[in-house]
Amino acid sequence: MREIAHYLVHGATGFDRTCAALSAIPWIEPCEHIDGVRHYLDTSHRTLLHQGLVLECDRDPATTRLALRRSRRLHLGAAWSDDIPRSAVDILDADARQFVFAAIRSERLIVIGERAARVAWLEIRDAKDRPVARAVVQQFNDGLHASTPIAVRIYALPGRRTAARDAAERLRSQLPLDETGTPMDPHGIDLASANLPAAVRPRVPAVADSDETGVALRKILTTNFHVITSCEPGIEADLDTEFLHDFRIALRRIRSLFDAFRPLFDTRTAGLLKADLKWLNEISGGRRDLDVFLHQFPELQRTTPRRYADALEQLRDFIVTEREYAQNRLMQEIADERYRVFMADWRSLLEYPRLTGEGYDEPVTAAAAASIWKTYRRIRKQIRAPRSSASIDALHALRKDCKKLRYQIESFRVLFPRRRLNRAVAELKQLQDILGAVCDLSVQQTFLVARREQMLERLTDPTSMAQLLETLLHRYAAAEAKLRRNISTDLERFASKDVARRYRKLFASAT
Repeated sequence: MREIAHYLVHGATGFDRTCAALSAIPWIEPCEHIDGVRHYLDTSHRTLLHQGLVLECDRDPATTRLALRRSRRLHLGAAWSDDIPRSAVDILDADARQFVFAAIRSERLIVIGERAARVAWLEIRDAKDRPVARAVVQQFNDGLHASTPIAVRIYALPGRRTAARDAAERLRSQLPLDETGTPMDPHGIDLASANLPAAVRPRVPAVADSDETGVALRKILTTNFHVITSCEPGIEADLDTEFLHDFRIALRRIRSLFDAFRPLFDTRTAGLLKADLKWLNEISGGRRDLDVFLHQFPELQRTTPRRYADALEQLRDFIVTEREYAQNRLMQEIADERYRVFMADWRSLLEYPRLTGEGYDEPVTAAAAASIWKTYRRIRKQIRAPRSSASIDALHALRKDCKKLRYQIESFRVLFPRRRLNRAVAELKQLQDILGAVCDLSVQQTFLVARREQMLERLTDPTSMAQLLETLLHRYAAAEAKLRRNISTDLERFASKDVARRYRKLFASAT
């Protein structure tokens, strides 16, 4: 989840009245409530604080919430202490303790600060009654002020960013806001609760039409390299799947630009980077596939017959374990010398003001347009080939090229007319969505088939699990077959003369 809005409510309103007012809105439902203590955690050697981070733990008798935060914005004041007489193991349940210890590679966590906290989680739904965001109401008491501000933060659920923003704007008009307050108000407001790291959100680099291609490409690569390095602490702590998601998107953007503008890299650098970029994509892909699988479990629980409830929970436990293995393997690879050399090579490459290979001094708009038009033509040729949707491998390859096209367009979008570009992206996104759904179903079937014997061997009575797996495989196969029967329409639409004409007018005419 990502924070998309942050409001301060007038202190006189009160925490309980704020929660009640929100709960009275028809499209908001209460979820959880914490009225206890917030603990700020670190290792005995201040490992996290040295990285500018801190583990934040909200706890009441029934609930424990963990989050990774920026510590440089955290005011602990006199609460700093090495001798708060308990390790954090006393306030984390066994699963959470093992999770955190493995993530930050520490034998012990300590409490470095604490503050009284009142926190309520509420669920925001859209007009179709689908959850799109969480509203978090927070009030903190630093012991110095009788009345402290109340914060309402809105976090978008994965894939619901636009709908969540709309809901946040609607909510703004219904809150008694303290317009004079700011998120940095020192009087009790929690300064550490902004999501980490704020700068990770992909942003359009400051590319200008007057830039040479070598200069513009370096700007874009630097921005995406910053995303990769900023995501590393979040991936290691493993407290939000979005860190790995952003990491992989930045990685794919770099790969797509590297493929499109390879002559700008010298031969030796090109060989190294191609191999390492592919390696990073492979080592991070396994965990991401399992993240996607786990994200779908609420829907599985809703649609699977109740007689399979226990088996479904066992399946989820198995996938969680597999994900932990994948996370550990990923962290071992990131700790490897190869990754450090890769990062050093990129830092060295991006120290120069421009890339100086072949074509570096060409106007960027013409070079970008030519690259995008070439990629679109390649995709159109694939689609128009006989039986282009006959095999899942062909669809996988097509999906990869569609991603390359999308990332190239997004990287250079400031150079082209916004309205026409948005239409081109919308047409591409529609095709990407259906290709993604088909490929995800294929990946999940492959996983279940490959792990079926392993899962069944662990159970004393595997009958229910075997039946559940057959049910899921049949469901996934039927869903994939249905999508593939209908996908030809989407492929033909994207390869049609009308779409080709729009892409030609937008990009080929700019070369």
